[in-house]
Amino acid sequence: MNRAAVKLACLDSLVGFASVKRYDPVKELVFWFADLCGGPGGFTEYLLWRKHSWWREKVHGWGITLKSGQDFEFNRFHHETMPTKCFKPYYGADGTGDLYKEENIKDFARVVKGGTKGDGVDLVTADGGFDVRGREQYQEILLKQLILCQVVTMFMTLRKDGDFVLKLFDIFTPFTGGIVWILYRHFEKICIIKPLSSRPANSERYIICQKLRESNPEAMISYLLKVNRKFNEIKSNESTLSPTTTSSSSLNRLLTQDRESTNSSRSTKLPKEDINEIIDISEIKKDQEFLNYIKQKNIEIAKNQIGTIKQLLKFVENPEMRLPQEEYKKLCLQEWRLPPSEEGSYKSVY
Repeated sequence: MNRAAVKLACLDSLVGFASVKRYDPVKELVFWFADLCGGPGGFTEYLLWRKHSWWREKVHGWGITLKSGQDFEFNRFHHETMPTKCFKPYYGADGTGDLYKEENIKDFARVVKGGTKGDGVDLVTADGGFDVRGREQYQEILLKQLILCQVVTMFMTLRKDGDFVLKLFDIFTPFTGGIVWILYRHFEKICIIKPLSSRPANSERYIICQKLRESNPEAMISYLLKVNRKFNEIKSNESTLSPTTTSSSSLNRLLTQDRESTNSSRSTKLPKEDINEIIDISEIKKDQEFLNYIKQKNIEIAKNQIGTIKQLLKFVENPEMRLPQEEYKKLCLQEWRLPPSEEGSYKSVY
């Protein structure tokens, strides 16, 4: 089972989003989901496996991911998932799976809405990311357009009362804070969790959003698509091929600013024009409860990250130190309801 599948199993054991049960218009028990930027398919593998092997329930999913080296790898899925029967990969209008392109977002939403009789799916997962080795300090900035595109795709495909799982990293910039604030305002509940199976020394975390208040919120969708068009315009003007920098905007207008900056680790010049925020920061500051929660989670995850790095250094300095890893693994997989292999040891992940 894929490493990402184990992360989703951990999150599901805490929140229970995969246990959703609802009936379609012909009274069949069915669970619909969409998997965004999820190649090679760990989240899809887990959801299909859980529904088929645990609850024996009807399930169908749709996914969009880059078609090149990050495509879904059905040949590596657990044999009980039956992906060719219960999952439809789709790559958008141009066949690339690139969610930066508005036509691909809209085309994927059209396919999902058509497949769910116009209702939308019960769950959207978004696990997008790319290699930032050598630029880890800029990870939050580098990923912001991808996060934005996953959020707007979610709004166009998720049903009312549906759930959303989104991978984030640091939440320090006004842009990321604005994304989280938008989710906070559109769902009944949100929580930020770093699963135990996530690499403890990095800043990865997931935001779990439960019960979408309104399906297809047109004004927000229109606004987020406008921001994405501005991202693409900036990249076109700067002749860059990938999102590599900061950004700036507000809810009622897109603001841009000139800046000279250099990525010291790769000597890559950041674009002069950028989008730094998507929600007026003064609006967010009015909600002290929200600010306190974000601050608390940032401190909590940062402290754990620092503690883990210190612990790892101890093991580097003293290779003879040992932890009962097999026992820890056994306890975790029991808690996450993942089975042992036939040989008695727990299944490895790729």
